[in-house]
This record gives sequence, C-alpha cells and structure tokens, in this order.
Amino acid sequence: MYVSRGCHSAPRNAAGSKMRRLLLGDQEQIRGRIRVAYFHPTNLSMTTSGKECALLAQERIKRDHKFDGHDVPGYEPMENHVNEHDVPWFQAYDFFKDRENLGRSVELARKFAHKKTLVVIAHGGSITSTKAVYVAMSPIVKPERELRFIDSPEPYHIMERMAGLNPEDTLIVVVSKSGATIDNLEEWPYLRSLGFTDAVLITAYEGKTLYLMGKELKIGDNIIMVPETVGGRYSLRTAGSYFPLYMAFGVDAIKDIERGTQETYPSVDTTSPVETNTALQTATHFFMLGDPITATMHGTRTLDQIFCPVYTHALDGAHSLLMQLQHESSCKLGRGQTLLVASGPECQHHTNVRVFGGEQNMGVLFVVPASTGEHVVCIPKELRKEIGGLDLGKLHGNTLEEALFYEYLGTMEASAEQKIPSATVVFPELSFRGIGNFMAFAHYAFGVYPASIRNVNPFDQPDVEASKRIGRDLRMGRIQD
Repeated sequence: MYVSRGCHSAPRNAAGSKMRRLLLGDQEQIRGRIRVAYFHPTNLSMTTSGKECALLAQERIKRDHKFDGHDVPGYEPMENHVNEHDVPWFQAYDFFKDRENLGRSVELARKFAHKKTLVVIAHGGSITSTKAVYVAMSPIVKPERELRFIDSPEPYHIMERMAGLNPEDTLIVVVSKSGATIDNLEEWPYLRSLGFTDAVLITAYEGKTLYLMGKELKIGDNIIMVPETVGGRYSLRTAGSYFPLYMAFGVDAIKDIERGTQETYPSVDTTSPVETNTALQTATHFFMLGDPITATMHGTRTLDQIFCPVYTHALDGAHSLLMQLQHESSCKLGRGQTLLVASGPECQHHTNVRVFGGEQNMGVLFVVPASTGEHVVCIPKELRKEIGGLDLGKLHGNTLEEALFYEYLGTMEASAEQKIPSATVVFPELSFRGIGNFMAFAHYAFGVYPASIRNVNPFDQPDVEASKRIGRDLRMGRIQD
C-alpha cells in the first residue's frame, strides 16, 4: 500500500523501528498487497512446518475436496462454492458481467432516484459487508442517499432507525440470500404497516418465501437476484451490497471497490505462494500458535483466542464482519480460535487487563491505519512548560497520527515484554479502493485459510442454520417454548 507519511519521531527500540518502516512503506511496494509484521515470535508461516501447513490450506480449496464433517447435516459440497478452475465464486463472480442483475439494479436505482433514505433490512452476512463500507466512507464522502440498517426485531432498534423518516422519501431494501430469514419476514411487513410500502427485494432463490412475497404483492419487478454460489459473509461484490452502496455513493465508488479487490485477490488467493501471501501467512501463524507443540517450541503458550484491536474508527462497521468470517468459517467440529475485535486505543482501558492479566491463552492481531496526513498538535505558548509533572512543550508540533501510533506501539511493546505473541496488519489508505483491498485480504485471512488449514469447510455454517431453524419453528408453534 502507498503511505504518504509515517511518524517522524524515532521509535525507541528495534520493534518500533521495524513498525515505523512498515507504516512508511517504500515506493516499490506492490499496489494491493496488505502489509503484515510479526513480533514475538517471528513469522511461523516461514518455518518448514509452517510452509507445509500453508500449502495444505491452499491445496484443499478444490471442487473435489471433502473437508472433515462432510457427513454432518448442513455440510455444503465444495462444488457449490468453487468454480471449475478451483477459484471461490466470491472471487470469480463479476457483478458488472452479470448483465441481467446489473441491468435490474440500474433500472431500480433510476426508478427510486427520488428517495432520500434507504433502510436496509438484513442479517448476518447479508448486512455486514454493506455496513463495513458505509460506516468507513460516509464520514469522508457525502452519500447521495443515507443508508440506515435494521438487523434486529427489537422495537427500540427499529424505532431509532426509522426516526424522522417518511414513506415518500424512504426505500426499504430487504436482503436475504436464503429468502427465508424469519426476522426479515417480520420486520418488512411491520414497516409496510406503517406506510413504508416502496421496497426492493434481494435474494438468491425464486422458490423461497421472500421472492414469493414480492410476487404476491405485485412488486416482482423490484426483485434483484444474487448468485447462490456466494455465501453471505463473502457477498461484498454482489448486488446484496452493491445495490445499496450504488444508491448511496454512485457507480464510481463500486468500480473503485472492485479495483481494490481485484488488485489484492491475486496476492492472497491459492495461486499466491506463502512467501508473499500475507493472508495465508497470518492464518498459518496463528494456527501454529494454537498447536501446543509448536507454541512451546517458540516459547509461547498455546493460543485459542485472538484479540484484535483495530486502531481506526473507519473499521468500526467491519468488526462484526471480521468475527463472522473467522467464526462461521473455521470454528466448527470443535476447532478454531475465537476472534475478539474491539476499537483501539479505547479498548486498552478495558481489554488490555484481560490480555496481560487474565488467562494467557490469547494472542494479539493489531490492525493499524497507514499514516496518511499531518494533523499537528498546537500547545498554547503559555502551556509549553512542565505542568503536573509533564512537559507539555514536548508535545507541541507532534501530530495526531503520531499519537495514535504510540498508543498502538505501547501495547505492542508491552505484549512483547510479556512474551504474548502479536502481529500487525496495516490498513491501507481510507478510500473505496483501500476498502476493497482490505476486504479481499479479510476474505482469505479471516475466512478461507483459517478454515482450510484446519480441514473444515470455509463456506458453510451448519450450526448457524440449526439455530435459525429452531427459532423459526418456535415462531410457527412447531416447538412449544
């Protein structure tokens, strides 16, 4: 990633110097490649056993591979998710070449161009990617239309989301790949009863309830289809995300996201060797730290949890997506590592005590932004002196970017002192293109590889489906509560 400026003050030790170089980058850095640095222990994916594990993780992403648990109800065969070239469909699918649904999306965008607000009703993977992009970009690029998200039937939540809206200016967008998400089928009719009747429905199956509801209500022309082969948590590049984002930001934003994903996918997919594949390295490194023998060899405790402090509020909307990618993809059959994502540096005031003082089974995966500006701290002249034991004059002329860097660096160095394993991912520039870079990296680093390296299916979620079924049956009176 290109980085315009890093920290001008020299970090106080070798780890800090290495991190400074990582943030600064160099002019030869390949566009689209996400930087990752490792501190205590060094990158385990580069060991002999690490490379062997990484190679297995890539080799398992094939149409004919059967993961462990293939005989468990809810397992989905790989041919449902990987094309004939063994490329996952979430990477191979091209929204701009899906002429029918691209055309329908453009047609509906024109039809509802007078709307000022879109209320997106969706759950799980049908909402996490859209929310991640919108939360990141709406503060710096004024949306043409506001997006609001409903992801719960809680009355307070719905009241808060709908506050101040009127039906004439509001479009309801219901997104459900399965077409049978029960919450959607309750929340949407509730809003219709309040007069919000204009709606676009996005689903993958013509024979399921959401699609049929649209037909019954004579709004079949307002239905957009998404591919059955792309799972919800990987669905950024389908109409499920692109239609509301197109309505909010316009087509150029979608093209920039596409540009970012297409720059990064080749550097992290199964064709990219582990020596340069930072997504594969990250997944392999933490997988090996979860192995008791490997962890002991490298002087660390066995890790079954990963704390992920994210030092940019631009990614506040992505926290749920990162945890969903990790947990739904790899935490099956009694395997996988818990991922706890929180906003840094604020999380230092509540979760650092858990990391440093609690059970020592947690590693740290920092996400920090590349420094992209100079917001200078100006201490008033009369305060540039020692006050309360602090020489405030030494802060004058520093930048907010440096302040954030040293908040991160303090926690990283404290982790190293206590021999708590850590690694750092550098979030690229804050732009639609940069978001595309990061999301492509996340699909493999948090989704595909943590699962395939454990020989579990990265694309299904049988335990999630079971809980959905029980909740649906309780509503329908099939099970007595």
